[in-house]
Order: sequence, then structure tokens, then C-alpha cells
Amino acid sequence: MLNSAEKPITLLTKLPINPLGLSRQLAPGIDKLGVFLPYTPLHHLLMQLVGNPIVATSANRSGEPIIGDSAEIKCHLGHVVDAILNYNRAIINACDDSVVQVIDNQIQVIRLARGYAPLTINIDDKQNIGSRHVLAVGAQQKNTVAFGFDHNMILSPHIGDLFSLEAQQYFHQSLATFTRLYDFNPSHLVHDNHPQYAPTQWAMAYQEQHELPSAQCVGVQHHYAHVLSVMAAHQHTDTVFGVSFDGTGLGDDGTLWGSEVMLADINGFTTLAHFSEFTLIGGEQAIKQPVRILLALLFEHLPLEQVLRLPINAIKQLGTQTVTNLHRLWINNSHCIKCRSVGRLFDALAVGLNLLEQNDYEGQAGMMIETAANQYLQQVADQNSQYKTAINEINLSQYRAPKADISDVIQWHSSQFITQLVLAVHEQDSPITTAHLTQQLCWQFMAEIADKIDRVAKDYRDYPQVFCGGVFQNKTLLSQCLTLSKRANHQVFTSQHVPINDGGIALGQLWYGVNWWAQKKH
Repeated sequence: MLNSAEKPITLLTKLPINPLGLSRQLAPGIDKLGVFLPYTPLHHLLMQLVGNPIVATSANRSGEPIIGDSAEIKCHLGHVVDAILNYNRAIINACDDSVVQVIDNQIQVIRLARGYAPLTINIDDKQNIGSRHVLAVGAQQKNTVAFGFDHNMILSPHIGDLFSLEAQQYFHQSLATFTRLYDFNPSHLVHDNHPQYAPTQWAMAYQEQHELPSAQCVGVQHHYAHVLSVMAAHQHTDTVFGVSFDGTGLGDDGTLWGSEVMLADINGFTTLAHFSEFTLIGGEQAIKQPVRILLALLFEHLPLEQVLRLPINAIKQLGTQTVTNLHRLWINNSHCIKCRSVGRLFDALAVGLNLLEQNDYEGQAGMMIETAANQYLQQVADQNSQYKTAINEINLSQYRAPKADISDVIQWHSSQFITQLVLAVHEQDSPITTAHLTQQLCWQFMAEIADKIDRVAKDYRDYPQVFCGGVFQNKTLLSQCLTLSKRANHQVFTSQHVPINDGGIALGQLWYGVNWWAQKKH
């Protein structure tokens, strides 16, 4: 047991990794992928010398790529670590750790990196890449890039979020590394439709610099690319029933999407259903401070005075004046962005149920809601009747919004749904404790979403089903969706080794481009 006086030692590891993510030369205690084995003589020696627990981790600051130079490590991280495990050979190309999980006995890749990347998919002659070199530059977050040439589609290792200068430099370095390795000279480009994404801007600049015809540079809608990435893993070009849920992504109408249910094939997509729009008060600030999202949803159904009376910690911390000011911004639609993202609904619900007050890390709200829901399911499995008290039924209501070019699109009421859940826990008449009621509501939140997806899918049973986007990293939600699909004998395409989040976007873009230009040639 760790003595309270003992302090864990933080050790940064700097190991020689080649451009393909493998060690060029092995050292004692280092396996073929350049990471510590579970137990080695090196570990034993270090533990004997230090006498305290050791935290060994790669060298990078949050949101930035791995640092491969010892001088940079000392400069940026020297004040937070105790020791650096260095090596006498330079790192040519750093490669992050892979992250995977298992859902219903299927591996789901969250970060494609060491041991998995580059991921190569051999494609059939009918795609006919020919002499074209197709480059897909991916998304802004969890960026990867993908290369198409000959009969190959290759997805790069994880590059990361491109919000800092260092990360964007790493993006450029990764492109240079792989174009050199594969003797690849991009002749056709595919990018996200968001004009402010760094990869999109890079593609536009490359097109202009190399005087590529506009027909050789195409954009693909973000959530459609998510579905395409799973289609690419299965080399599928025909229609699928796609469910693409994530935190953000520019929609074709200029608003932020993230709750898309669609019929998609290699030529395009048709929207079947999505959540209704709600407001991000202050724009991106609402993502960092999700109480703003909750307030916007509650304002649609409750007067300001009632919202202020709710025993929600994050609202109380803001204070009456700030909440009143945010209400004024919401009424005037000032400094606001319209959104229909499921990821943002997770944020709002977690705040409304007092599970968190602000996001300290990505996916925090989803993890806390999932944990609470699983605790409820465990109680049910244990047949603990004490906590089976009935509560008012929570319904995700819907309506059909007419759209000129297609049949009616189903919209699920975002604000009504979240308001029901929040009031159920804070205005309860039930003897059930708040903690256990919160757990039950977290489960009902996800179960109701899965049920509504299944209800839409009942008319499209002939098409394979695809679940994609970062929200489906939530094991409980995805497992419930898969259970309903299996019950209905619905074929499901899994993401296999393709990242289910934005790390798979580049492959989806590439699959679109490869088929787009193959058709154009004919």
C-alpha cells in the first residue's frame, strides 16, 4: 500500500520510433512497439532505485503532439516531471499510443496509432484509382490523413487536434513524411466542408499553389464522412442506414449538426431524422461552459424565475445577474449559434443532473452519464426492488418538418426532452433518493434515444446499419442500439479498426473521392 508520505515519480519516456510507428532498435525492457513490457528487469531496477511508485508516460502537453526532442521536453515539461528516460538515437516520427475498447465482443478503435497504423485497405479494381494520387486531409479534431493510390487506401496514425501552432506543424510534418515514404504526389484532394478547419485551408492553399483544377478538389459533409468511413472499412458503395452522432460539425445549412440519421451511399445522403435545433449562447464558449447549453434548452419551456429557482449547482454558481444576461442574449439571439448535436445534449444533461459543472476534459459528460446509467442497470440486475420506484414516463417526442427536396424529416424535441429529465429529478414527488433517480434518468436518456433510432430504422430493414461519430464511444448507448438492431434482425456494419470518432473522417473522405473520380472517368 502506498504510504501517504510517498510521492509517485513521473517518468517521461523518449524512445526511437520510425515513421511506421515501430522501434528501429530494441533496448533492454522495451518491446517491439517501443513501450514498456508489463514487467522487465528495467522495471525492477527502477523500482529498487526509486523506492516509490512510477508513472511512466509519453512526453506531450494536453492537446499537442508528442515531443521527440530532449531539449524541448526539458523546456516545456521539465517543471512537472522528475526524470526523463532518454535514448541516444533520434526519433524520426513520433507515434502516439493506440486506444481501443471492446463493446459487445467487438473492438472499437478510439485512437489509431502504435501497433495499428498506418492502416492499409486494399481495394478492388472497380474503384479504379489509376494514376491518381488522392489525398484526404481529415477533420480539425483527432486529425488523421488518408492516401489513395494504386489499389491502396492508407489511413495515417493519429495526428491530433489542430488548434495550436505546434499541432499544425506536426500535421505538415506528417504529410511530408508519408508523401516521401510512399512517393506520393497529391493530384486530387478531399477535405471537410468547414472553411475554417486547418486541413481545409491547407487543401485550398495546396490547390492554388499547384494550380489544380477545381474539379480535382472536393469537400465532403462531416457527418456523411463519418458514415463513409465505416462503408470504406467494408468496401461498401450501396445504400446504408447511417446514424452519425457527435459533438459538432458544419451542416449543409450553415448550422452545427451532430444528430444525423440518414440514408447514404457513395454518391450522397438523404436526411431521415435529427434532433431539433437549440442555441449555444456565446457560441463556442458554451462548449467550454455547458451550463449555457442547459440554460438555452430550459429557457424554451420555463420562465427565467423558475430556472433560477432550480437547485442546479452550475446555475447557482453563475448567479442571478449572469443568468439574466445570458437569458437576454438568448432572447435576442445575440452571439449565439444554432446547433443540433447529441454530444452537446449529453453536456447539458450532465450539468442539469448536477453530475458536473464544467467540462474538464473531452467526453466527461458522456462518461459520467454512462457510469450513472450502468449503476442503475446493476441495481436492476441485482433485483434491488427498493430502487424500482416508478417515475413519470420520459418521452422523446417528435414531429415531422417538411422539406422541399425530400419527404418529411423527423425531428426530436431537444429542449422538451432535456427539460423533462431535469424537472424529473429536481421536482420529484417520489420517495426514491435523488442519487438513484439520477442514475435511472441517465439510463432512460440513452434508452429513449436508442428506441427512437430503432423506430426510424424499422422502415429501412433492407439496408445495413452504421453507428458512427464520437458519441458512439459511449458503450452503454451503442450496446443498447446494437441490442435493438439484433432483435430486429438488422445487419450492422461495425467500424472495425477505423476510429469511430473524427479520426476516421479522412478515410471516409478518401472513400468518397476514390469513387467520385472513378465514376467521373467513366
